[in-house]
Amino acid sequence: MKQFSLNFLTFADHNYVAGPGGLEPPTPGLEGFKKPPAGFLTTSSNREINWDEFKQYIYGHYSRRHAEDLYYYARKHYELLVKRDFSPLLRLSPNGRRHALLALSALSKFLGMYREFKSLRESYGIKWSSEENFIPPILGGNSFTRMLNEVRETIRALGEKWRIGMFLALSGLRVEEALEATRVYSLEKENYLNSELGVLEHFRFPNKFIRRTKKAFITVVDDYMLSLLDSIKPPSYNALRCYLKRHMGHSGHFRLFRKIWATYMRREGIDSEVIDLLQGRVSKTIFMRYYYRPDLRPLLEEVRVRLPSLSKILVGDDSSA
Repeated sequence: MKQFSLNFLTFADHNYVAGPGGLEPPTPGLEGFKKPPAGFLTTSSNREINWDEFKQYIYGHYSRRHAEDLYYYARKHYELLVKRDFSPLLRLSPNGRRHALLALSALSKFLGMYREFKSLRESYGIKWSSEENFIPPILGGNSFTRMLNEVRETIRALGEKWRIGMFLALSGLRVEEALEATRVYSLEKENYLNSELGVLEHFRFPNKFIRRTKKAFITVVDDYMLSLLDSIKPPSYNALRCYLKRHMGHSGHFRLFRKIWATYMRREGIDSEVIDLLQGRVSKTIFMRYYYRPDLRPLLEEVRVRLPSLSKILVGDDSSA
């Protein structure tokens, strides 16, 4: 009888699989796999995965910070995919389980095992997120006033780099996007700034701003924001974090800047659909996809006229708060 070196081989006539223990019945829920997916791991050995190539893959498809998380959790949990046993995920916290799922999903795509990953997740009844324990953020401890104080603290701690903090807070962008915007503006101002509409057109640089899950399309600017951009020397995100760690003991409250912008604009009467657009979120509702077609110019102007008052609040003038 011919000897096969593969650990998994499907016999079409008997619907049995050759495994380490001999002929084995197919795994429930995976009967559709007549041959192993490309890249299937035959052992749990760490050497079966080319981690260098996997790192290149995720860094090419995701942001640097997200890729770092994916790589860490993939190395931590890869054996669950190898052994086809997701039961340990059930014992993790919701947050830990989501991190593990994201990493295993990326790893399965890299290995050509994504269908098997989906089947395993469904077989164990594991969902990406749970709404059962969801508490609306408005009921949490981060009120607008508290967030504002932490944002002010970060801007003050930036010292001579305070202009970066102000531009970030007034743009509503994610910190990586805001730093990228300063770099693109310094190099491609003519192609980047739409002076007629008064916006930075991020969509003209899709490789930098249109990512798979996080996007930035346009940002409304006024004369003050343009003066900030003209005087900023773009730093790296890591350099900014290290600077704040030396002066604050932590890497700042950057995650709150977008929340301040969105909360303030909504409080000032800007429609949620406009806020979502300017922060790179695209709703999948039928209304947004097929019916919402407002005149853009007046909507942008409504945002622009509120930027000076937001600027005053950020520097400590609470009369506008």
